[in-house]
Amino acid sequence: MLAAACAIAVVLFFSAFFVTITHAQWNESVTGRGNTGVPVNLAFTNKAFAPSGSPPELAVSSTTTTTIDSTTLSALPAACGTNGCRLRVTYDYFVSGGVVGVCYVNDGGAADWDQSQAGTVSNHTPCGFSSISPEQFSSGATPTVTVYIYDSGSANVCGYQSPTFTDATCQSSGIQGYLQVEVIQSN
Repeated sequence: MLAAACAIAVVLFFSAFFVTITHAQWNESVTGRGNTGVPVNLAFTNKAFAPSGSPPELAVSSTTTTTIDSTTLSALPAACGTNGCRLRVTYDYFVSGGVVGVCYVNDGGAADWDQSQAGTVSNHTPCGFSSISPEQFSSGATPTVTVYIYDSGSANVCGYQSPTFTDATCQSSGIQGYLQVEVIQSN
C-alpha cells in the first residue's frame, strides 16, 4: 500500500513538472510558427546606453529616482489589433557606487515592473532584467519604455563595464549597457 502511494506521488510530481515546462515553452520559447497562442515577434529595437562624460556615466543622487534611459516605439503594427500586443523589455547596465539600489521599467501604464534589486558588492552592481509588460497595447500605439534607478546612496550608471568585471569604476570602453524592446503578440 505504501509503495503504491509513493508511486502515485512520484507520477503526480512529474506530471506537474511536465505541465509547467510545457506551459513555459508554449508561452516563451517558441515564436512565430503559426501556432495559436504562441507569441510572434513583430518588432525589435536595441538602444545602446550612451551617457555623456569621459568615462561616460550618469550620476545618481542618493534617494532620488533617476531616469537611466528611455525609448519610444514607432506605431505598433496592425497585427496588434485591439490590446493584442505586449512588450518584452530587456535592459542591462553597470552601477558603480551606491548602497542598495533598485532598477525598474515603466511603459506608460499605471504600474512599474521588470524590477532588479541589488546591494553593492565591491563598489559595483549589475542593474538588469528581462520581462513581459503587464500592459497590453493596440495597433498604432507608440509606447515609451523608460528604465529608472533608485539607490539609497550616491552612484553612477556606467556607459561601459570592464570586460573582466574586476574594475569598480566606470570605463571608457568595454561591455556597453543597453535597452532592448520586442513587440510580441499575445492572446
